[in-house]
Amino acid sequence: MLEKEAIIDRNYLLNKRKDARVKKHFTAFKHRLFVVGIILGLLIIAIFYFLNDISRIYRISVFGNYYYDRHKIIALSGIEEDDIWLFSWPFIAEGKIKNDPLIKDVEVRLEDDLIVAIEVSEYKIIAYFNDLDAPYYVLENGDMIKADSANMDFLSEVPLIEGYSKEELRDLAPYFNELDKGIIAQISEIHRYPVSYDEKMMEVIMKDGNYVFVSPAGLNLLKQYFNVLSSIGETEGNFCLYFDDVTSSGYKSSCPWTKSESISEEEKEEE
Repeated sequence: MLEKEAIIDRNYLLNKRKDARVKKHFTAFKHRLFVVGIILGLLIIAIFYFLNDISRIYRISVFGNYYYDRHKIIALSGIEEDDIWLFSWPFIAEGKIKNDPLIKDVEVRLEDDLIVAIEVSEYKIIAYFNDLDAPYYVLENGDMIKADSANMDFLSEVPLIEGYSKEELRDLAPYFNELDKGIIAQISEIHRYPVSYDEKMMEVIMKDGNYVFVSPAGLNLLKQYFNVLSSIGETEGNFCLYFDDVTSSGYKSSCPWTKSESISEEEKEEE
């Protein structure tokens, strides 16, 4: 009798253990099935999202550019308007844009409504010079970049500078910092013009035909150029202006070559 009860208890325990294993396996299967269901659901959603226009960039906005146009900045970024918005990683685009020597700083942002915003800051081009028949731009930080087909149009925006070595041009660059692009665009040419009282004197030929004589330290005074023109009331003819960095003033006077001619005539009369 006792042996029979022991066999019954043993079978009961074996059945309970079997039921527990089955339940455990079934629970694990349900868990795996749930996870697979979630993965498949996400996959379906992802496929739907990436195949739909709602995943694509709607517009790329560019701000802060002056020299480069919108298309050039976008090309530098490597982003296109049909790209996946979520995959347009700002730090990668920023790195590509910063590789251009004309770019001072850039920020790329993913904004609402599937818009990518690119805000750039460019180095100011202060002048250009010719080296071995090829034009080179001088940037505000003293760097120099060769003009090519992509940026040749900038030549009309900046003056030709002559009479200085590359090292001297790097030293001159900081003196242009206070001049905005608008004033620089009004200058046609800049030449070294040493005189007895100032070996660093510069001859600045304006696009309106007037001549300005100023030392490098006084270049910032060119901001007053049009105010000085208004104050002296000159509207016709070409003349010479002098800017004094000591008094921070500008005035009209005889051109240096006119003075030289007058002195020569006086010497001839004395003879």
